[in-house]
Amino acid sequence: MEEHPYLAARALVAPDLAAVERELELLLASQRDYLTEAELGFYRGGKRLRPLLLVLSAHVAAREPLAELPERAIAAAVSIELSHVGSLIHDDIVDRAPLRRGLPTIAASRGYELALVLGDLQWIQATRKMSAHVRGEADLALMRDFLATGEQTCRGQLDEMLAPRPVGDDGGGEAERLIERYYRTIDRKTGRLISFACEGGGRLVDGGPAVVGGLRRFGAWLGRAFQIVDDVMDVMRPLEVAGKEPLTDLRQGRLSLPLLYELRELPSEHFLHAVVRGEELSDERLEEGVRLLRRGDGWMRAIGDARAIVVRARSELALLPPGEHRERLDALAAHIVDQGFRDTYETAACAA
Repeated sequence: MEEHPYLAARALVAPDLAAVERELELLLASQRDYLTEAELGFYRGGKRLRPLLLVLSAHVAAREPLAELPERAIAAAVSIELSHVGSLIHDDIVDRAPLRRGLPTIAASRGYELALVLGDLQWIQATRKMSAHVRGEADLALMRDFLATGEQTCRGQLDEMLAPRPVGDDGGGEAERLIERYYRTIDRKTGRLISFACEGGGRLVDGGPAVVGGLRRFGAWLGRAFQIVDDVMDVMRPLEVAGKEPLTDLRQGRLSLPLLYELRELPSEHFLHAVVRGEELSDERLEEGVRLLRRGDGWMRAIGDARAIVVRARSELALLPPGEHRERLDALAAHIVDQGFRDTYETAACAA
């Protein structure tokens, strides 16, 4: 049986990921006064996708084979993971989410105020970790880009929360603008950090400009596709598989791509259009809306977009130096969207 792409990628760079885990454990030890054992389990339960992308990208960009990555690359991988965890904690506050990775969220179990400060702590520790390895102008430039990435992540969250609600029907032009805004939002909220992980891996080993640029574009396209698949799965994925509260996007009135595509096919008087206007839906209407989305074509169009975007991401990789690390990045990119499609198709088939 062929090895799972994620496990195969981790096995290839196991020593580097072990170093990342050791550094993360040291930082977690400094937070033990504030975290419960369950919360520590949440920290340890992630897939470490972003550190994995950084590590693989560093090996792709290295001019000579590396037995192990430099300390500053390991530190950057740790910083990216802490930033990601901080954004998840803040997301759960905004979404009032009860579950994450199958566990109660910090916001749900200990209150929004404590969760807010713990989320901030992750960002601060991430910044300190990165800044501790600044030695020259190249490191300083990378640090500035890391901070800019954090800013763009926040702007993406704000764009999502403050999305203007259209008034009236302008013959479809508003729908197109909402889709354009959706892409801009996810590029900031999700794509920027994934792109930075890939680009940063290349820069931290002094990779050539062409290779670093290719990794940056690969990460940007991959991040966009990753978020589309996640938005589809928010509707399609059963709770026992998701590990988090389903219907989050619809409940929060979030204009995700599968919803926007489905609304195009519904008459303007349909109750789901209330989401676009910022109106809340009852639990009964939410359930009805999800059933409609699962049986409709919107999720299929969204997954189709994600697959096309991953093709663009993989085309960037094809121009980079060949080798096993590049192959693992390519397999990961294909897996992210293909697995999402399979899971979604199975759910839709059950709902039909």
